[in-house]
Amino acid sequence: MNDDKTSGWLAVGTVVAGLMSLGAWFAMRPPRSDRKLSDEKIKSFLESHPGWTKTGDALTRTFSFDDYVAGIAFVVKVGAMAEEHNHHPDINVGWQKVTVSWSTHDAGGITAQDTVMAEHTDTIFKAS
Repeated sequence: MNDDKTSGWLAVGTVVAGLMSLGAWFAMRPPRSDRKLSDEKIKSFLESHPGWTKTGDALTRTFSFDDYVAGIAFVVKVGAMAEEHNHHPDINVGWQKVTVSWSTHDAGGITAQDTVMAEHTDTIFKAS
């Protein structure tokens, strides 16, 4: 029995299969870095990135600003960058400070992707 939803999905699958193999589709995707980093790798990251700390299962840093609006502008830039990378931090906004925490919830902790995003966050802060 074919209902409209089933036949629609079958048609989409047929079109996709005709365009490329599943292996080719997976090869196009960016690599996932969903494995938790070892304590040694996290320690090495923290030693080379002042201001970042390990808080629970996340990399966390509090950034200070001259005023509230500057902090909000920073949050907007971090949010746009997070959206580009499809990896989103926890952000806490306060008076003249913003705390950003990166963690890969699916992996249950800190991954290489979190360290990259923390570095991008530092770059945005330096440009603020």
